[in-house]
Amino acid sequence: MNEPFPLKLSPVPIISAVVEIKFIPNIPNDAVFGVLYPLLNQKFPNLNKLPILQVPSDIRDRDPQFMNSPHYELSNGKTNILKVLLGPGVLAIVFNKINNEYPGWTEYIEKEIQKIYSDVFDSKIVKSITRFGIRYTDFFDTNIFENTEFHILQDDYNIALNEKVQIIRSFEKENFMHNVVLSNNAGINIDGINKIGSIIDIDSYIDNPDDNFQNEYKKYLSNGHTINKKQFFTILKKEFIDGNYTTEYEG
Repeated sequence: MNEPFPLKLSPVPIISAVVEIKFIPNIPNDAVFGVLYPLLNQKFPNLNKLPILQVPSDIRDRDPQFMNSPHYELSNGKTNILKVLLGPGVLAIVFNKINNEYPGWTEYIEKEIQKIYSDVFDSKIVKSITRFGIRYTDFFDTNIFENTEFHILQDDYNIALNEKVQIIRSFEKENFMHNVVLSNNAGINIDGINKIGSIIDIDSYIDNPDDNFQNEYKKYLSNGHTINKKQFFTILKKEFIDGNYTTEYEG
């Protein structure tokens, strides 16, 4: 599908959205939670310790992988539209389609993330950002390869239409790296119902963004979302989108 892309699709195929920063703190690792939790707990009062905290602290401190892994999950029991995953070197804001419809990027998610980033960066706890990423996962009841702009052929045999296929692509475009996964045999659970169908999973990210990230995070959020969305729509055929979804275009 070429531009212009729809502003919205209905019904919304999005089942997950994650906006993540990985960072190097200005303070000791074990002090990060104590500084950030008071900034977050009014909006996200429910605290859940994640299994990684069962690993002894001396082991966690020696392994960079643990620093970049969430240690806590914060949520709001009333809505749970968004959750926050927090570790000594990672902050992720997460939407999962569990009893919730996607609330919209511009209408809700972007504004909430901006508030969180403003508080976190004002605290001066972040020394530098090592990764900024936006990841969306969309689910379809049909074999998505019937409706993509590319095909996998062996002679005259269309592999993706007749076999269980998972494609993983990794490439750079518009200053972002993109990890794209397409699968026509994905199992998910939505609102307690197990489903088998197709997914498009796109993780768009920048490693070590400019030092001005903390001052220009609004630009990074807007550009990252737009670029991720563009990758999604360029995968799919226009006739599939217009024939299966109520679309809204700009203008």
